[in-house]
Amino acid sequence: MNKTGTQVATASLPAFWTSIGTQTSDPKVLYDPTADRFIFVCLINYLTTMPLLGVAVTQTNDPTGTWNIFGIAVDSTGGTFLDYPELGYNKNWVAVGGNYFSNTSGGFVGVGLFVVDKADLYNNSGAIYTKFTGTPYFDANNNDMCIVPASIPDTNVNDLFILESYDGTAGKIRQFNISGTPTAPSLSPSFDIQTSFRWSGSGGGNLGAQLNSTINLDLDDDRISGSVMYRNGHLWVAHNAYLPEANPSRCSAHWMELDTIHNIIQDAMIDDS
Repeated sequence: MNKTGTQVATASLPAFWTSIGTQTSDPKVLYDPTADRFIFVCLINYLTTMPLLGVAVTQTNDPTGTWNIFGIAVDSTGGTFLDYPELGYNKNWVAVGGNYFSNTSGGFVGVGLFVVDKADLYNNSGAIYTKFTGTPYFDANNNDMCIVPASIPDTNVNDLFILESYDGTAGKIRQFNISGTPTAPSLSPSFDIQTSFRWSGSGGGNLGAQLNSTINLDLDDDRISGSVMYRNGHLWVAHNAYLPEANPSRCSAHWMELDTIHNIIQDAMIDDS
């Protein structure tokens, strides 16, 4: 739809991704103003033994036109599948973070990060990527979850920054950096950032009140969800925070402004007790 509400085009997810698969889930879309393109990711065949991460970009600024579409194998062994992809970009890369789960037990087994050469993707030459999983990049005890690359519409910024809501009871979020060249990215060790607040990671029930209804909503957990934005040298982010920390009865919003070297510039809770 355009901004006046007029419908421009429609397409089902299976129809859009049919060149690589028809079982689809968890679509995420961003607009890259530095290149005037749209970026689209989606989980493809995610409940099979050969799940793919679908990555697509428009060839022009028209999302109803032609797209470059590629499928990346999330696990060539078929032992795990990827869930909850989070999308970001900068001048060098398109990056997708996700959570890995076992295909047999369904249990969480860690996070993965796919870093795609942006020029290669935009030129329709392929989807050359680097995948980061496990140690030494992420916590050996699988405490990392829902890592979110930033959206960086600034062609002077070489690094790509990644944030995670890490430990609410300690008031900590976590940052990673991708640096290097477009074809050879490297991932820094994590750095824990101390915020001004403490919160619980989940509410233990349906805490989202609805107007004129006695049925409350499940608000999920405290993960950062697709909201890391870079503007004028700083990162802006928000996430759910369940309060009070010891026995949550409500879900509030914790927002932060950070610099890129692990310092909180300001943060606050939007909270109604």
